[in-house]
Amino acid sequence: MTEKDGKLVDVSGNGLDGTCIGLSDANFVTEDNEKVLEFTGDKGQFVKLPKGCIPGEEFTIEASVKTDVRADHWLYCFGTKEGKYPNVNNYIFCNPNQNNGTIRMGLKNSDKELLSQKGKIESGKYNTITATFKDGVMAVYVNGKFIESVKHDYKIMDILKNGVENEEDCIGYLGKSIFTPDPAFTGKLSDFKIYNYAKSEDEITKVEEKTDQEIVDLAKRELNIPDASNIRGNVTLPTSLEGAAISWKSSNEAIISTAVKENKNYDETPAGVVTRQAEDTKVTITATISYKEITTTKEFTLTVKAKAKKLTNEDYGGYLFVHFTGESDEGE
Repeated sequence: MTEKDGKLVDVSGNGLDGTCIGLSDANFVTEDNEKVLEFTGDKGQFVKLPKGCIPGEEFTIEASVKTDVRADHWLYCFGTKEGKYPNVNNYIFCNPNQNNGTIRMGLKNSDKELLSQKGKIESGKYNTITATFKDGVMAVYVNGKFIESVKHDYKIMDILKNGVENEEDCIGYLGKSIFTPDPAFTGKLSDFKIYNYAKSEDEITKVEEKTDQEIVDLAKRELNIPDASNIRGNVTLPTSLEGAAISWKSSNEAIISTAVKENKNYDETPAGVVTRQAEDTKVTITATISYKEITTTKEFTLTVKAKAKKLTNEDYGGYLFVHFTGESDEGE
């Protein structure tokens, strides 16, 4: 993502820059030397997309997104007349992770909403969601895999035209819905593209062969340890990711062990065992990521929280209990 002077820059050179509203430098975070746009669920932070970015009835929308939040939060929505039902009628939208864990993508004219809700993204990593529009069909793909087609008899240009109040209006938003009560999006967007044609299935599903360096870079980017500042139990230390091998080293093996321990007549103890101390303790663990001749490292600083205090008799100030009566031959 490229941001300059309050604009999300159209790197195609067509001048269709988005306008950043309420976003600051803090929203454009660096991951592996690339800028990604982080949305925090704040309705006051979004990007206005200009008229003209959708050129006609045939086009493709492609977004690379990461979110673990399941909610009614919209990544993008075209047709910018903001309001509440029944005043909002014409739109195209995408929610990458709704409450039941599926993608909610659809389009609606003034009468009927048509939905695709079969796709799912993978947690903890970037996913590419692609939607093509051509000849009355919206086709949905996730990470290069075809999900389903939704047939319609709508005119996309009519949907967008009827969603815009004034000539100077934008044509849609990144980061929020046009339905005012909807929550804003929470997650990260690394790439957003609109093509002026419908990509073919072969073009979308073709798996591009990655170089050795790209495999290592991708594994490094996706590798993560959740809740690193609040470790209270054992952590998972994967040994492979995206085809690359991963080994681990701890700055304090007594607190976070990175060795697999063999147990006689029992299953082995995996790496990642945490031993909490009397006070909060920071431990650095280093991942070495390798594929063929390419190797890199990634460090994580974990805060292992102090172990729970042992209770004494003085900690018990009173108690509450429930007594259930029973029945017997002698009565209750």
